[in-house]
Amino acid sequence: MTVLPVWLDPHALLGLSFGDSLVHGVVWSLGLNTIGMVVFSIRAPERLRDRIQAAAFVGEQTSASGMRAPTQTISHQVTPDGLKALASRFLRAEAVAHAFDQFETELQVTAQGTEPADWRLVQRTERLLASALGSSSARVVMSSAIAGADVALGDVLSILDQHTQAERFDRHMLQSMLENIAQGISVVDHEQNLVAWNSAYIEMFAYPDGLVKLGEPISTLIQHNISTGWIDGDPSQEADRRIAHIRAGRPHAYERQNPDGRYLRIIGSPMPGGGYVTTFTDITQDKKREQALIEANETLEQRVSDRTKDLREMADDLDAARAEAEGANASKTRFLAAASHDLLQPLNAARLFLGAVDPGSKHDNQELLEKADRAVRSADELLKGLLDISRLDQSNVEPHPKSIPLGPLLEDLTDEARPMAEAVGLSVRVAPTSLKVSSDPDFLQSIVRNFISNARRYSQRGGILIGGRRQGEDEVRIEVWDTGPGIADDQRTKLFEEFERLTEQDNMGIRGAGLGLAVASRMASLMQTRIEVRSEVGRGSVFSVCVPRVASKTAKTIRIGHEASSSRAQDFARLNVLCVDDEHIILDGMRALLERWDCQVFTAQDAQKARALFDKERIDVVFADYQLKLAQTGLDIVKSLREARPHLHAALLTAEATTEIAAQAQALNIMVLRKPADPDEIRQFLSEHGSFKPS
Repeated sequence: MTVLPVWLDPHALLGLSFGDSLVHGVVWSLGLNTIGMVVFSIRAPERLRDRIQAAAFVGEQTSASGMRAPTQTISHQVTPDGLKALASRFLRAEAVAHAFDQFETELQVTAQGTEPADWRLVQRTERLLASALGSSSARVVMSSAIAGADVALGDVLSILDQHTQAERFDRHMLQSMLENIAQGISVVDHEQNLVAWNSAYIEMFAYPDGLVKLGEPISTLIQHNISTGWIDGDPSQEADRRIAHIRAGRPHAYERQNPDGRYLRIIGSPMPGGGYVTTFTDITQDKKREQALIEANETLEQRVSDRTKDLREMADDLDAARAEAEGANASKTRFLAAASHDLLQPLNAARLFLGAVDPGSKHDNQELLEKADRAVRSADELLKGLLDISRLDQSNVEPHPKSIPLGPLLEDLTDEARPMAEAVGLSVRVAPTSLKVSSDPDFLQSIVRNFISNARRYSQRGGILIGGRRQGEDEVRIEVWDTGPGIADDQRTKLFEEFERLTEQDNMGIRGAGLGLAVASRMASLMQTRIEVRSEVGRGSVFSVCVPRVASKTAKTIRIGHEASSSRAQDFARLNVLCVDDEHIILDGMRALLERWDCQVFTAQDAQKARALFDKERIDVVFADYQLKLAQTGLDIVKSLREARPHLHAALLTAEATTEIAAQAQALNIMVLRKPADPDEIRQFLSEHGSFKPS
């Protein structure tokens, strides 16, 4: 068993005992730790970071003589981390870190850690501080921190800290504002050293990296601009002249073109305290616009002359095109009128021949003849429609309303449409009505016929219903119902436009012209009435037109054909009638019709023969065609004959029942009968104007 010496007794170490073992252990532990820390602190080299932190809490210790304790050499005091800590008191930490990384790259020295710092790193740190504090202040701070200057580091930090923080904030705000300005800006102090700038300034003059920095003399930048061709002249003289200009504080403004072709507006203004601010604005686009305006002004007169010439030529072309279009339109109108007249002639003859046939007592033959007459009458109305289109184009047609029994009109249109409807499997019905309306019969028939034709052509199955009903107190709505495919809402506005077709072919494979509803709409407009459409896709459509109602005293409806049939029993024996027309077939038809009524008929193709017959025979009534050969008219012939017999009764047969012709005939008291002439109208005229009444 080993016996420890007495001075190593754990309860009385070195012979010192404190009674309680816990107290004894605590006293010895604290004492040994304190002694170790003091010894280590005395022997360890003093770091710059430690001195900065100590100055912030307890200040610098001085000797009895008032001077600082001797310091160690720079190589033992300064470390890269200490220099970073010192610079961070005056600059942003990220800026310091970036600068030290750049130092390490450029100088190839260690810029971090606790090893002694290279003297070049110390020098770069001083320059870095100079960018924030100025050269003098940076030198004082570095001397106080590491070189043992008389000014205590704590005092320097205390003096500069608050002011530096404010300057850092102001500088940051100023730099942010400068960077958000599109103009290039440079600011120098009273010593003509650069103190502020923005990126636009560097980019505008293409300065190399490292040339533009805080405290850089402006003369260096001017000399660089001279060497790169931005400023002409002797480098030293130009640099001195511009520096003198800035030093004198005289404001200036001028524009110049740079070597790269850009234009700059340069404005310089002095600042309080001897500083000077210069702005550089890129006005290249403004100069280009100015040059364009100058060129435009120089060539304006020529361009105006050229444009005037172009406009004159365009106007001439438009006049020629308009004249050509008007000529084509007039030619088309003349063609329609001529074609309609030529086609009406044989149809007129056909109606006259039909009127000359005596149906006898056989009811079937009479019904067939009446239907044939209505079919020819339908062709008559269709050709009248061609004339109406011609007159609508010439704007010389007006409606002539009269009282019309609606029932016979709808029945005639139904009989006309029934054969073609039945051929495609459609039924056609008309609702009986005793209503009378006030309307132009030709216009109204054309409108309703178009409704029926469309219903027949575009319905695949079912049928067509035609009828009229009262609309309020003073109107009658004529409706045509069909079971066709219907019309969508967005297509209804196109229905009444020229050459608009909702489907390419009808149920018989015929392609429509797309003009029917357009003409119907124009006719309705001339009649100051309206056309309405109701439709449901998949079920059918209803086309309707509203016309004024005429009060009817009787509900009896008599079709014109039947009324005429009853009057055919009368005759006109010994009545001498002169017919003048340049068409043989028309004269033959008139002869056949009038001779069936026991008239004595004389025919002539021109004025000379008509005059000869008139002088030879006792003529009671004259029927004359309006349009004759050799520029003669029926009105001229009647006026010539009336020179010998002023009260001669005469009627004018014409396919051109214009307002002008009607006015001329009315002035001469001549009845106008529109071709194809209705035999009933001819008989009525003879009854009223013959030299003696039939027995």
